Amino acid sequence: MDSHPTGIGLGLRSAIIAEIDAGEADGALAFVEVSPENYLWRGGRSVDRLARIRERFPLLGHGLTMNLGGLAPFDDRFFAEL
Repeated sequence: MDSHPTGIGLGLRSAIIAEIDAGEADGALAFVEVSPENYLWRGGRSVDRLARIRERFPLLGHGLTMNLGGLAPFDDRFFAEL
């Protein structure tokens, strides 16, 4: 998927990830928004679901804990994994 997605997207939340994974949003969404922090250093079902969803939808990231405007130093491990 080389172009930037346009249209209607949806934030991927735990309350709806099973339905998205099951294909209930296929054809209805142009992209899925994810917060990478919810998947870093985590294994298991959620990460597996995200991998399957990524095969069908472009993912747009929405970082929540980068602390870009804060006084604390950056977490180098976090940015390397991101």
